[in-house]
Amino acid sequence: MIALTGATGQVGRELVRLLVERGERPRVLARDVCLARRLFGGSVDYAQADLDRPETLPAGLAGADLVFLLTPATSSQLDREEHLVTVAAAADIVVVTTGAPEPVLTRGDLAGAMAQRSSRRMLIVDLGVPRNVEPDVHRIENLFLHPIDSLQKLIEQNNRVSRHPGAW
Repeated sequence: MIALTGATGQVGRELVRLLVERGERPRVLARDVCLARRLFGGSVDYAQADLDRPETLPAGLAGADLVFLLTPATSSQLDREEHLVTVAAAADIVVVTTGAPEPVLTRGDLAGAMAQRSSRRMLIVDLGVPRNVEPDVHRIENLFLHPIDSLQKLIEQNNRVSRHPGAW
C-alpha cells in the first residue's frame, strides 16, 4: 500500500492524480481529512494524521510498503524531523522531498529506525534539492539510498541490462 504525507499540497495532489490514473488506491495522511476528501473524493483512502502530532502517524502508516514524504518548509521543521523518522521506519520504500534547507533524515535517526526493523531492507529515494537525507546513511546495514542525481545512472544501467542480458 502507498501512503503520502503532504498530499494536499501542489506536488502531492499531482502525485495522487498520477497514482490513481495508474490504478493505485493510495492512503492520504491528512491533517484536514475534509479538505482531502474534497480534493480526491472516493479514489483514495484517508487517515487523520499530522506530522506535528506524532502519535497520529502509526495508525495512518499501518501496512504501508511505500511512503512519500512531501512536506513544505515550516517554522516547525526541526520538530517535524524527528517525526519523519517514525514515518520512515514504517515502510520498505521511502521517497522524500521536503522544503527543508538541510537533511531531515540523519544517519543517527535512521540507524535507530533500522534497528527496530530486524533485518528488513529499506530503500530511500531522496528527491530533495538540497538533499533531505544525510549521504552517509548508505553505511547503515540494509539501508539503500538513491539521491536524485543517482537515478539517471540507475536508469541507464537498467536499460543496458534489458537490452543486453548479462551486461552486468
